[in-house]
Amino acid sequence: STLDAYKRIDILFNNAGFGCLDWLEELEPEHGVQELVQVNLTGLIWMAQAVLPVMLRQRSGRLRAGAGFRRSRLLRGLPPSA
Repeated sequence: STLDAYKRIDILFNNAGFGCLDWLEELEPEHGVQELVQVNLTGLIWMAQAVLPVMLRQRSGRLRAGAGFRRSRLLRGLPPSA
């Protein structure tokens, strides 16, 4: 693990997730929305929970979350701020 190899965790850049170009139009209300939230939101929370105790013990560390939503907006012809 990272902690075993480096003895500390200085940053978690949480940028995992999924989606597709037509996700809004094609997303199934029951299964699709739950799966999207499970991976994109719950996964982010679980990763933060995994490293937070280490960072608190170190009295240092950074949590960052990225978003991959911009790419799909640009491919659909929408501006990044839409």
